[in-house]
Amino acid sequence: MLTGYQKHITLANSEVKALQAFTAYGATAFWRHQNFNYVNVDEKMKDHYQAMQNIAIDVLKIPSDEFKKELAI
Repeated sequence: MLTGYQKHITLANSEVKALQAFTAYGATAFWRHQNFNYVNVDEKMKDHYQAMQNIAIDVLKIPSDEFKKELAI
């Protein structure tokens, strides 16, 4: 998706630097939206948000250069 976007608009350096954090937070926000709007929450699922929290933490641990290389930017 990003490659196609950049065929039309080149990300500014500040946008590239912020992309990793936005990816982590965007994943968490998406999950929360899906969970609280479409999933019937039950007692077994009450702590499931922690899985997304861990993904966000893991994404932020990836070195910036490696993250950008994987996205081909």
